Amino acid sequence: MKKNVFFAGMISVALACGIAMIGCDAGDDDPPSAPTKYTVTFNADGGSVTPSSIQVVSGGTAGILPAPTKTGYDFGGWYTAQHGGGTPFTAATPVTAALTVYAKWTAPVPQVTGVTVSPGSATVSRGQTRTFTAAVQGTGDPAQTVTWSVEGGGSGTSITSGGTLTVGAAETAASLTVRAVSTYDPTKSGTATVTVPQVTGVTVSPGSATVSRRQTQTFTATVQGTGSPAQTVTWSVEGGGSGTSITSGGILTVGAAETAASLTVRAVSTYDPTTSGTATVTVPAPGRGTVTLIDPEDAASGAFSDDTITLSKSGAGGKPAEHTLTVNGEYGSYQWRVDGTVKANSESIVLKAADYGTGTHQISVEVRLNGVPYAKSGSFTVEQ
Repeated sequence: MKKNVFFAGMISVALACGIAMIGCDAGDDDPPSAPTKYTVTFNADGGSVTPSSIQVVSGGTAGILPAPTKTGYDFGGWYTAQHGGGTPFTAATPVTAALTVYAKWTAPVPQVTGVTVSPGSATVSRGQTRTFTAAVQGTGDPAQTVTWSVEGGGSGTSITSGGTLTVGAAETAASLTVRAVSTYDPTKSGTATVTVPQVTGVTVSPGSATVSRRQTQTFTATVQGTGSPAQTVTWSVEGGGSGTSITSGGILTVGAAETAASLTVRAVSTYDPTTSGTATVTVPAPGRGTVTLIDPEDAASGAFSDDTITLSKSGAGGKPAEHTLTVNGEYGSYQWRVDGTVKANSESIVLKAADYGTGTHQISVEVRLNGVPYAKSGSFTVEQ
């Protein structure tokens, strides 16, 4: 009997244990508790960043970190305090609490890549000025200040610290170089080419002319050279006497009493007074003749002793523009007529081509001595 009781006790214990075990297995199926996560906030410190925060499991790492941007600055990493203070925060830094990290920024070192001078080319005459400007190119916003210089010029040619070039009045160089050197990086510079006009000659047109006394002739001048020199000239006439002159516009007037047979018209470049051009002017001698009167009975049929008179308005062929006729002898009165119109009441008459149209004109003279008339007639021709 005691053996059976022990066995039964064993079974009871086993059942109890089995129930307990079944109870334990049922407890293992409950869901586990959620892991702790912390917020990491990214402060771009004046820049911009996306995303601005992330969630990291406690003890875990952030992995890939966002890259912030800030105009004109280079990103130097994330730190636990502003301006690179504290400790660096990297993709491998364990996160054990919520925290804010700050972007570290550094200004890039400026680099000059070139200098541009404006204008890149210019024409500046002697005694004139021109202002140039310079732009310094590069990264990191390099300083825009430059040092100016001019190369190839002579005395009187200079440039100011502000880029204003002055070409000397006596500059002989045909070309100059303006240079701007970066003050931040003196190995970098830019240049501009300056052309200084040069006069090589002056041509006067016409190169020769025949101009009678009291007549005019207009001359023109062309200044040759490089760099488009100024076309202005100063006019003068050489070899002439009183009454002969030339205007600032090149109009020559030969005086009525001019005795010179030849004149020189000169045009001097105002830009380069050492250079000039000339034209030769021939002044034809005036025609001059006498009228010898015959007795009254034959006066009507008498002719001038120089009965071939030809005048030229332009002086072509060396023909005079005027002719003077004088009565031989002394009389009480004189009367000259041209084409029937009284033209003079003296012993002489000056026939001027400019006073008459082209063609043949009739001329006559009548004188009186003691009331007795004497006369003679003839003709003259006017050409263009």
